[in-house]
Amino acid sequence: MDVQESVPMDWTTTRKHGNHDIESTAKKIRGVIAPTDVFNSSVMCVDVSTKQNRYIEKKHPHIGDDVDASYILLELAIDYLDRPYCQLCYQEKPSYVVEHAHDLESVGFTRKIYAGTYRSKACNRCNNLESKCKHMTKQEKLDYWQKMNRWSDYECNEFFFPNLKRLGYIFE
Repeated sequence: MDVQESVPMDWTTTRKHGNHDIESTAKKIRGVIAPTDVFNSSVMCVDVSTKQNRYIEKKHPHIGDDVDASYILLELAIDYLDRPYCQLCYQEKPSYVVEHAHDLESVGFTRKIYAGTYRSKACNRCNNLESKCKHMTKQEKLDYWQKMNRWSDYECNEFFFPNLKRLGYIFE
């Protein structure tokens, strides 16, 4: 097989998703990117749901202008369901997590839990890899991801590194 042929493609299913699947996935994503514990404060008079919605709208402006949290969660849920693979290593796995950037200013009140911007659907292995390279330099991260996934230089430069950058795992 030619090395160029081994680079994966970003693809989606054409399967229609049921309302229950979409709603439960949107609820799962909401619970990760805007957990109730982070917004559960008696200090403010605004209810928890409203605070969560405002946070989601503020952190996901790339979804669209003047769209509400329900629409954002719907779009994220459909994207999550349409890609039946890890969006980091592009392999199909038995289970996935909702991966998000930790907003370090949003620590929960009852435990150490963070809200944050949705990044991707990730397998447990890639989520673990990501957590281990948080404090590395950009080049160390690139080398680490390449080594741990056994990606060729071609795969890295043409697909995986631009993908990691697009999803917010690697910054300039």
